[in-house]
Amino acid sequence: MSKLEKQIDELKDKATEVKHRAEEKVTQAAHDVKHKASELKDDIEKKVDSLKK
Repeated sequence: MSKLEKQIDELKDKATEVKHRAEEKVTQAAHDVKHKASELKDDIEKKVDSLKK
């Protein structure tokens, strides 16, 4: 394998690592948004209930 081919393989590996880290961060962000949206929904429902009383 030539030096250039080795460099290309290393770059591919790094790109794959970056892709996986980005996917993990996006997954975590989506989880956080879903959790926060659920909290907001609960808060809104409580406020609506308190206004009905």
